[in-house]
This record gives sequence, C-alpha cells and structure tokens, in this order.
Amino acid sequence: MRGLKRIGLVILAVGVVVVAYSCGDGVEPEPPPPDPSGFLQVSVTLNQTDVGALILRMSGDPLPDSIRGAPGLTVHHAPAPQSVRAFVAGPLPDSGTVLRFWTSNANLLGRYNAWVEQAAGADYEQLLPSAATVRVIR
Repeated sequence: MRGLKRIGLVILAVGVVVVAYSCGDGVEPEPPPPDPSGFLQVSVTLNQTDVGALILRMSGDPLPDSIRGAPGLTVHHAPAPQSVRAFVAGPLPDSGTVLRFWTSNANLLGRYNAWVEQAAGADYEQLLPSAATVRVIR
C-alpha cells in the first residue's frame, strides 16, 4: 500500500509540473531593443573650390566622442566649452563626409549641431567660414 502511495505522489508531482509548464501563454518574450549607440557623420558642402582646411565645432548631448576622419583627411580634435572642436585638412570633397563620431544614442540625431568656425584655402589663405557648410547626418 505504501508503494502505491509513493507512486501516486510521484505521478501527482509530475502532473503538477506538466500542468505548470503547459499553462504558459505560448508567447515568446520580445527580444531586447537594438543597441542605439553608433556613429554619426559630419557632411560638408564646399561653397568655394580652393578650401583646404576647416575648423569645425560640434555640440550635442552626449558630446561627440571617438572622432575619426574620412579616408585621406587629417583630423585633430579637442574639447571646447560644451562642444568639441575639430581641425580637418586634406583633399576635402566638394560634398560628402569629412568625419564621423560615436554617440551612445545615434537615434537622437536632432540633438547634434555642427558649424564652420574657420576655413583656409589650399594656399593657407584664411577664408570666410561661409566657404563651407556642414551638417550632421546618419
């Protein structure tokens, strides 16, 4: 009789486990959202043909980080008050990306601004900042 009670308890325990697992709603949990971090680009449009170097200023929250120049360009950067300043020199494209930077949330593109502080010609002559326009893009 005791043996039957043990077998009955084992069958009851197995039944409870089977019922517990089968009571789920059958819906898989949603995968975690994709990581929003990534690189944004600073694109330039030259309004003159002889532009050889630019000093750009970039602001945003969080501040641009891990700044990298486009192939063939020299880029140096340093922190500035509530922004980052970048020197870009080399064969600048008439239109296109001159640098990119990392941000913890690339989806917040609208939080970033860039502008030309100074411009110089290929002959080192100082040009007006309006020699180029820049914008931050994906």
